Amino acid sequence: MNEIIPEFNDSLIINSTDIIGDYLELGIDSILENEILKEIPIFKSLLSVGKISKNIRERNCLKNLAIFINELNSGNIDAEKLRLYQEELKRNSKKAEKELGRVLIILDQTIDNIKASILGKLYKAYINQVVDWNMFIEFSEITNRLYINDLKILALIYNGNMNDTSNRADLYRVERLNSLGVIGLAPKSIVIGTGHSRQDSYITLNKIGKMYSDIIFN
Repeated sequence: MNEIIPEFNDSLIINSTDIIGDYLELGIDSILENEILKEIPIFKSLLSVGKISKNIRERNCLKNLAIFINELNSGNIDAEKLRLYQEELKRNSKKAEKELGRVLIILDQTIDNIKASILGKLYKAYINQVVDWNMFIEFSEITNRLYINDLKILALIYNGNMNDTSNRADLYRVERLNSLGVIGLAPKSIVIGTGHSRQDSYITLNKIGKMYSDIIFN
């Protein structure tokens, strides 16, 4: 891994005019033929010397890399902080190995490409000093354990459109989010008829869940 860490660092900053469309829509069959990606240092190296074979897992990892780098260079990144961070990693190879190496491992193990985009947003928050390294690790673990379909429920809760578990069909998804530690549940009695009630729960977004949601939904 040591030989590709400097190349990954060199790829953190790319010309925004070279970013094409939505990499989430880029098929893994075409990932090896994309000319713009071939100009990004880490892709140029991996593709030119045959370090990447043609199996699906490695193509998916390349796509995740493209999504991550694209996300890192999009939106509210502080360009100066990103530049200074890149320079710091060039001076400190141990820090580069620790941080970029971890990102590469996560991207290699990630199946759902949307999670690569989320990881890019989380890393951007780290570079922008919104979160520290330990919080980035915690958030990346939450992302790894998160079911993709549960993102819709988390967004509803975050936007104030879902405050309790009265919709029983989504209860199991709410409980999964609760197990991740991003929401809290409190007892709520629902009257459903004369002399009859049902025990539901109020849903609250806790501090960690609010911070996580602020990053991934904005």
